[in-house]
Amino acid sequence: MFFDGNTGSAAQRKTRATPLLMSTLTLAAVLVMVFPETCLSINTAPASANESLPAGGKVVAFRWFPTVSGWKTQRVVAGTEFDVPIEVEVQGDVSEISFAISAKFRDFGIGFEKETSEVLKGKAHSRVVFRIVEGMPLGRHDLGIRIFERRTGREIGSGSIPFIILPSDLECLC
Repeated sequence: MFFDGNTGSAAQRKTRATPLLMSTLTLAAVLVMVFPETCLSINTAPASANESLPAGGKVVAFRWFPTVSGWKTQRVVAGTEFDVPIEVEVQGDVSEISFAISAKFRDFGIGFEKETSEVLKGKAHSRVVFRIVEGMPLGRHDLGIRIFERRTGREIGSGSIPFIILPSDLECLC
């Protein structure tokens, strides 16, 4: 008799595979939460030296401060709300800047505490507000933040916050 390892109907094989898939996904989520990546508590994305930026000012550093020291990817649980402080170092004749993110991330429930910030001693500050609504795609994302000189409306730099959306207690992985 020939045995190929595929016993039972296709529906029975699919039913046996589903718990294995769910166990694997649950284990992956737990590992992401238990083993935080090690890095400095401040992530910096300096503007490129050969980047074509308008005269008058440019972003020389972008920093974000994770909610837990040492994380280099911010963890976000769907259905919760929290802020991530950001700091921008600006060089040149810039007195006020504004921040912008794509419509995709605004639809996720991400915004700014204040979209404009005054530049004092070469630095500007704001907070990115995460209010991720249920049903957003789980997994890793990169929040691109564009920075504009308020007076002229010209883009003077950008930065990003890597984050991962994890399921809430209410969501089911089935």
